[in-house]
Amino acid sequence: MARIRSPRLLNVLVRLAWDFAGSALASRGEQYERFYLASSGRSFIRAQTNASPDRARRLIDRFLKEEL
Repeated sequence: MARIRSPRLLNVLVRLAWDFAGSALASRGEQYERFYLASSGRSFIRAQTNASPDRARRLIDRFLKEEL
């Protein structure tokens, strides 16, 4: 590897390398956080499929019957 004598050139190369490697690492972290348990669409569909409509109706009825 050639020796880089110019601090400015070294700075440019280090920033370029960091941008290249850092952006790949950052996108991995973002994907991990976004899809840790599943995508939000799948989670919503699963919640709607598994939710009990009877419980929801009881909660709404109780809310409507309460005095203010």
